[in-house]
Amino acid sequence: MADAVVEALIFELLEWLAKRDRSYEEVMDAWRTSCPRLPVWEDANDRGLIIGEEVNGRHIVRITSSGLALLEQRKLLHGGVLDGGRFKKGNSAMKNIACQLEHSVDAEVSPSFAWSWRTDIKNWDDPALKKLNPSANLPKQAIAVVHRSDGSGTTFNFAYYLSDVNADWKSKVGFNTSVQWPVGIGAKGNEGVANNVAQTKGSIGYVEYAYALQNKLTYTKMINKSGKTVSPTSEAFQAAAANADWKSQPGYGVILANQPGEKSWPMTAATWILIYKKPSDPASTSEALKFFAWAYKNGSQMAESLDYVPMPAKVVSDVESYWRSEIKDADGKPLFAMTN
Repeated sequence: MADAVVEALIFELLEWLAKRDRSYEEVMDAWRTSCPRLPVWEDANDRGLIIGEEVNGRHIVRITSSGLALLEQRKLLHGGVLDGGRFKKGNSAMKNIACQLEHSVDAEVSPSFAWSWRTDIKNWDDPALKKLNPSANLPKQAIAVVHRSDGSGTTFNFAYYLSDVNADWKSKVGFNTSVQWPVGIGAKGNEGVANNVAQTKGSIGYVEYAYALQNKLTYTKMINKSGKTVSPTSEAFQAAAANADWKSQPGYGVILANQPGEKSWPMTAATWILIYKKPSDPASTSEALKFFAWAYKNGSQMAESLDYVPMPAKVVSDVESYWRSEIKDADGKPLFAMTN
């Protein structure tokens, strides 16, 4: 009976897509409607009846020539009318069906559910995932990917991590604030990703730690660069910052993803403030440095209350030493030494 329902829904889907291509935004709007959890999208994809493409910068879903041929054949058998069972009505049917239109994840899972998004893993019960998680009861269900649709530092750090652990990702996708995702459906902001992951069975996405906590999302453990299993905690984030070689990059521009250390969380990220070494307005720069020094000294509890992590004391000391030696006025006098 379940197979018959899925088949009927697939033809409803094909008929909907045959009218015109559908944008992912349109799909996402329908996706939020409650619907039966049936593998309509997965089956249609596996059979080559539909395809997701990027056209002029827009992600769309369209019916393939195979899908059109099957649709026409079905119409001939039924006198030009499709019978979709309980999903017979056009608009409401497509809201129910469209909420299944999540991409199956095409991924090779890196340590503990981190994924490099290739073409060999589509379901949660894949042998590669079972091997990494032998005690987990993984369901036979498609993995639905949700990623950011807008440019963000969160995407940069996540894509950087994937590039660092997988050469295939690095050569084909790379890392930036916005990338051409091989799979998945985009959502705006951490809020959009968190909301869609929370509402979608079998989904996986990436958000800031704060959003995972505040939205009560289930998050994963990971195996870090040192081969240790770690959870996303303040201690793990601080360990990544403490183990980074900050002086290896000009201006401490170190990316914290995949840092060494047994306790380091492998997808930690930092935010930078840019200041001229020889500012045109030394007085304003002095005031800014006073504020940053105050924030380092007094802002730890504020950061923690927002589910962010204060920098380790050793890193703060090194940064302030860097200010003293590098940020100067026109006469070469250190601005931070003058204010501290």
